[in-house]
Amino acid sequence: MTIDEHYVIPMDYESPNMPKAVKEFRPTLYKDDEMYCCILGPDPADGIFGSGATEDEAIRSWSYAFKERLQSKSKSDEVLQYIRDTLATSPDDVW
Repeated sequence: MTIDEHYVIPMDYESPNMPKAVKEFRPTLYKDDEMYCCILGPDPADGIFGSGATEDEAIRSWSYAFKERLQSKSKSDEVLQYIRDTLATSPDDVW
């Protein structure tokens, strides 16, 4: 998803408090009016999306949506396939 740089909020993906999925998949955090949003994928409908009144709430919401998405059995979900492929790749497989 393309988001205007003025709305993107930098995240410390290496923070010890950051959920593991956020560290690994690095979703984008941004502000939309009064809400904070966190997304991985092409758009909120097809990607993994979370939102909240604070940055932490948006990240927690995204983490919950991520876990829910992993439970899906869909074979045509491109975002889910990307996640599964990434999780299945060993660091030894990367040249």
